[in-house]
Amino acid sequence: NLTSVTDPVFLAATPDDSLISVIETGRGKMKPMADKVSHEEILAIVRYLRTFEAAAPAEGEPAKVPGS
Repeated sequence: NLTSVTDPVFLAATPDDSLISVIETGRGKMKPMADKVSHEEILAIVRYLRTFEAAAPAEGEPAKVPGS
């Protein structure tokens, strides 16, 4: 079972340091990105992922994707 990185519940439970680490070093089938993007770009990716956290639904409601 893979968790979507856009899942608001997953994001709420996952600290920035963990997201940064996975982006930098990879995990499972995801390849490391540290040699392809700068640290500032990785931080921008994490900030973007956090926009999905704001879309967390009220209990019993489906999640909303920002911009849709």
